[in-house]
Amino acid sequence: MMILLDIFTSVEFYTIAITVAILIVGFIFNPSRRSPAMTYLYSATIEPSAEADADGRLLEIESLDDFTLLLRRRCAVLPEGASAFANVELVDDKITVTEKLSASSSTAPLACYDVSVRIDCLKATRYHLRYEVPGAGLWGVCVVVNRDRFGTTARLQL
Repeated sequence: MMILLDIFTSVEFYTIAITVAILIVGFIFNPSRRSPAMTYLYSATIEPSAEADADGRLLEIESLDDFTLLLRRRCAVLPEGASAFANVELVDDKITVTEKLSASSSTAPLACYDVSVRIDCLKATRYHLRYEVPGAGLWGVCVVVNRDRFGTTARLQL
């Protein structure tokens, strides 16, 4: 019993207790180091696809010289006359791109198109990209380096 009481009167105990208290207060009152979330809207370019037999799940990613990121989804099946846009959410090094179609006639015939989006709000750094197409139920993730003419492809999943 005497040994337990000696612990509470030692200098080491109070040094550790004060250090732990300072750390707890620091964690509570320390503001988040995350940057604020930014949302951008970009119109997409829709062009007839040369690859009529593709399934619309191939996403090509290319970093241009001016640090613009070019995203191109090959052979997306869309109604004729459709237009598309991309909702881009940027938080720190995470990008979420959601491709959406504008309202179009449901009776229009379907055709294969390439949907391209140029994102120009990025820095020359590495990003974690999530690409979503809610209308088709497609999504994909990859790491993108927005410099040095970086280029890659990603396969979107159902």
